[in-house]
Amino acid sequence: MRKTRKPLLAAALLVLPLSLMVKAYPQGKYDNSWDDQFDFRFSTPAIALEYGPGKSTLKGLQEGLQGPAMFQLKLGATRYSVWDVPTKVLRFKFDYFSVASGATRFRVNPPGTPIRTEFWRFGPAWEKGYGYGFGRSAGAPSIVFYHSQGLLWSRLSVEDSAALESDRELLALFDGAFRFGSRAEGGLKLRLASFLSVDAAYERAVVFRRHLFWKWLGSAIFEGLSHWLLDRFIEKVGDSSPVALPIVNGLLKNALAYAVYELRKDKMHYPFTSEPPLLIDTFKFGMTFMF
Repeated sequence: MRKTRKPLLAAALLVLPLSLMVKAYPQGKYDNSWDDQFDFRFSTPAIALEYGPGKSTLKGLQEGLQGPAMFQLKLGATRYSVWDVPTKVLRFKFDYFSVASGATRFRVNPPGTPIRTEFWRFGPAWEKGYGYGFGRSAGAPSIVFYHSQGLLWSRLSVEDSAALESDRELLALFDGAFRFGSRAEGGLKLRLASFLSVDAAYERAVVFRRHLFWKWLGSAIFEGLSHWLLDRFIEKVGDSSPVALPIVNGLLKNALAYAVYELRKDKMHYPFTSEPPLLIDTFKFGMTFMF
C-alpha cells in the first residue's frame, strides 16, 4: 500500500460515489464495500426504533434554537456473517430507509433558547461495521462497532418568531420547505439474541440551505476519496491483525466522518465556497428487531 504524503488532506476529504464503486475483496480479506449497496439477497428483514435528544445550530443566527428530541423508524435488511473464524470476528451490514420526527416539545430545554422548532425527515442510509461474536454462529450474541452514512430530505417548521429581522430572514430559508442534506453516524450494537440488538449512536445531520448540485457532487466525491484511502489502510490492519479490525475500523471511519462534518459547519459543500448549513447533532438509543 502506498502511503499518502498528505494524511491531513486525506482526513479532510469528503463519501458517497467512490465508496459505492469499490469492488469486494475475496473472502477472508477486509471488505468495507461488501457487495453492492442495498443488496438484500442474503439479508434478514429488520426494524429499528430509536429515540434521542439533540442540539440544533445555525451559524449566523443570533438567537439560540431549542434542542429537539427525535424519534426514528428504520425499515430495511440486515446481515451478520463470520469474517474470521479463529478470532470470531463478525462483519455487519444494515441497509434501510428511515423516517424521523423531531421537536423541541419532546424534551425539556434550558432557559435562554427561545426559538422552538419541529421537523420531519426521510431518506436512505446504510450501516457497516465489524464486531466480536460470543458464539460459533453469526446469529450468536455479539457486539458490533459500525459507521453509517445516508441522504435525507427534511422539512423544518419554526414555531416562534425571532426578535431580530436578520434571524427571521435566515430561518425563513428553512421554514416550511423541504431541504436536502446528508448525515453520518457512529455507534455500537449489542446483539442479545438472534432477533434483538440494543443500539447506541451519535449522529450529525446537515441540512443545506439550498441544493447546489455540482458543488454537492464535488464535495461528495472528495469525501468518498478520503474514505477510499482510509479503507486501504484498514484493509492492511485486517489482513495482519483480524482481532483489531472491529475497533480500528470503527474508530478511524467515525473519526474521519466527524472531521469531514466539522469542516462542513462553515461550508456546507466543503471545500467549495458555500454557506453554513443547519446542523442537528443527536445522541440516540434504540433497539433493532430482526426477523
